[in-house]
Amino acid sequence: MNEIIKSFPQYYGTNLYPFMIEMAGVSYCDGQYCIAREHSHVNVMEYIKSGNGTVTCNGVTYIAKQGDVILLPEGSNHIYRSDSDDPWVKIWINFYGPIAHPLILAYDLSNQIVFHDCDEKTARLFDQIIDFANRGEDIEETFSECSICFHQILSDLHQKHPEKTIGMD
Repeated sequence: MNEIIKSFPQYYGTNLYPFMIEMAGVSYCDGQYCIAREHSHVNVMEYIKSGNGTVTCNGVTYIAKQGDVILLPEGSNHIYRSDSDDPWVKIWINFYGPIAHPLILAYDLSNQIVFHDCDEKTARLFDQIIDFANRGEDIEETFSECSICFHQILSDLHQKHPEKTIGMD
């Protein structure tokens, strides 16, 4: 397991900016990778670059594979784990702020956890978020640029995935 993480702990718990990132990174998962949160204090959004795994959010389990986006809401109980034979490589952000949840609601994405078969444009937007976060010299500019990418990702998900994903039985 290897991760590249950029963290902004000094801003957590504040509302200095409309959109803020707690952490952003790239995870090169192994077969043991598993994250579990009860009543998550942040929203999580991930793009699966390769591999397979499962996501359980509030008791419903989903499959997440290469090209999928995962959107886990603040306050949810979730467990996500990489497949032991074909582990994930993923780009992710943990985010919060006064516009985060309203934008998710506005695009009618709050009831969907996994968005299947997203395109290269979505992958590039996640890459841009990581690039902006890693630069991070001017925090207001960093969060603003990341916010624009986040908004574009939500717009794309809304346009391309109007269906609601159903969990596994």
